[in-house]
Amino acid sequence: MDISAAALNGYDNTKAASQMESLKAAGRYSERELGQMKESCKDFEAIFIKMMLDSMKATVPERSLFGKNQGEEYFEDMLYDEYAKSISRTDTFGISDAMYRQMTAQMKGGLYS
Repeated sequence: MDISAAALNGYDNTKAASQMESLKAAGRYSERELGQMKESCKDFEAIFIKMMLDSMKATVPERSLFGKNQGEEYFEDMLYDEYAKSISRTDTFGISDAMYRQMTAQMKGGLYS
């Protein structure tokens, strides 16, 4: 299944930016707080992608006669962590942006004021 920003219903990155500006203008949340929330959304997306990559990797049979040693397994896990972080920073999935838009919309509505 191809998950992309275009596949999200009504995806528009400018909408998230305008919500951020309106929350800052209302004086309820600082730019630092909103930036931290956006970063947390990116971190969540990276964790989600890492879990997906690990599940995909588990379906591929090992080709080595002797298997992998502990160092190779550790390095490969770190490599997949970096892949997940890199993928989440490219904004191709759109999960973090969708989460951020949803949370800022709820904050703007006064649920968290």
